[in-house]
Amino acid sequence: RDMHQLPDSSVALVVTSPPYFVGKDYELEMERDGVPTSYLEYLEMLRDVFAECVRVLEPGGRIAVNVANLGRKPYRSLSADVIRILQDELGLLLRGEV
Repeated sequence: RDMHQLPDSSVALVVTSPPYFVGKDYELEMERDGVPTSYLEYLEMLRDVFAECVRVLEPGGRIAVNVANLGRKPYRSLSADVIRILQDELGLLLRGEV
């Protein structure tokens, strides 16, 4: 979340696989400072993290994000939400999906 030690436009490639917010062991720390307690808070956290990634990304740089969709009840399209954040909110272009 905090990459203040990196200068603006200094990174050519960001590769990340954010936590999935689906009850994994690392999510037992919910309700601690900065740990989201709802899916919407989780998306806000991702947006903040991605905004920091964009800040350090050099012109023409790339962000590769590894995500999977979440559950079936209710179904959450995490990949669609990540694309929306990166494209619509942060102004990046989608180059492809794998």
